[in-house]
Amino acid sequence: MSRQNVEIVRAAIEAAWNRGDWDTAFENAAPDIEFDNSRHLGEWRGVHSTREEVMRSWASFAEPWESVRIEVDEAISVGDHVVYRTTAPLRGRA
Repeated sequence: MSRQNVEIVRAAIEAAWNRGDWDTAFENAAPDIEFDNSRHLGEWRGVHSTREEVMRSWASFAEPWESVRIEVDEAISVGDHVVYRTTAPLRGRA
């Protein structure tokens, strides 16, 4: 299951950020999803524990940018969890 979880997370990030397909991004999300942004700065900071909270956080993050792309550099399975490191080329609005 752990490899499958990693692939689900990679596919969700690709769908959401790189194709703008939010429905597909969350189709495999657990009802008790948790997205921990507690170390980030800005209005999207915090621990988001529902699909709606995660989607609002991501939308809030993306709003000031003309384009957002998320590249998964590394994703590892830790039990039933997936931890990942990303690079995000962003283009600001003119």
